[in-house]
Amino acid sequence: MQTETPPQSKPYEKPEGERRGLLIVNTGDGKGKSTAAFGLAIRAHGRGKPVRIFQFMKVPSARFGEHRVFEQLGLPIEGLGDGFSWKSQDLERSAQLARDGWSRAAAA
Repeated sequence: MQTETPPQSKPYEKPEGERRGLLIVNTGDGKGKSTAAFGLAIRAHGRGKPVRIFQFMKVPSARFGEHRVFEQLGLPIEGLGDGFSWKSQDLERSAQLARDGWSRAAAA
């Protein structure tokens, strides 16, 4: 078997000018969304990338385990909602919190 040397030059030029961030939205039924998001956040943080985490179904005062460990790591994590929508006593308020949260995340 013959060993190939990896290419030394890139097949494209790196763009100049404005650099934008990456927005990843994890959705779907079942488990794994938060785990996937937190894994990517930790990997990016470990590489020195700026990371912000917004949770639309957690209340701003939430102090779950992930909140505590991210604070220790210096990773900002914010709850933007009022809990699970199917438990909401005021769906219009929940919807407004989601809209406000999206604006906050977009601004970040």
